[in-house]
Amino acid sequence: KLNLDVNLNINPSLNRRVNRVNQRDNVNLSQQISFGPSLNYSMDEVIELSTRADWSFNNNTSTLRPDVVTRFWISPYTEGTRIKLPAKFEFNSDCAFNIRQRTADFQQNLNTVIWNASLTKRFLISDAIALSVDAFALLNQNIGFQRYNETNFINERVYTIFQRYFLLRLTWNFTKGRVEQDED
Repeated sequence: KLNLDVNLNINPSLNRRVNRVNQRDNVNLSQQISFGPSLNYSMDEVIELSTRADWSFNNNTSTLRPDVVTRFWISPYTEGTRIKLPAKFEFNSDCAFNIRQRTADFQQNLNTVIWNASLTKRFLISDAIALSVDAFALLNQNIGFQRYNETNFINERVYTIFQRYFLLRLTWNFTKGRVEQDED
């Protein structure tokens, strides 16, 4: 059976913070609008493909410095793949492409590609046991990123999170193959 879903995502956000700096009132406005399409495709429970694109426009102002307006785009693109293979094997892959616009204050290239993949083998008639080999951040570009306005300045925070790593996983699903008993 062929199944295709097409969606459009729209997410507006408005944040208003009021504070005092050097005995003066300050109002920070942070406006964001994100929008983008997503596609999901599946065929006979053998293959599933998904993709999503988001374009997020950010606009930040402060009443203490109305002459300084920080605007920037952040665009994450994601894809996911799941393929059932013969002999109860399954391959999964997901990839996130993060495009982050540089600003006058922040010139560092923070674009990343985060790619994760796994290979799973299922056991027993009910597939209740699964042995997986997972690989995370295969390209070793996994970073944390935040950009936000604070009082009268824009702050960018970049930090290290888990780098490339591998995981061997054994899962036993106790609910698979359970027999329901009638209540008589």
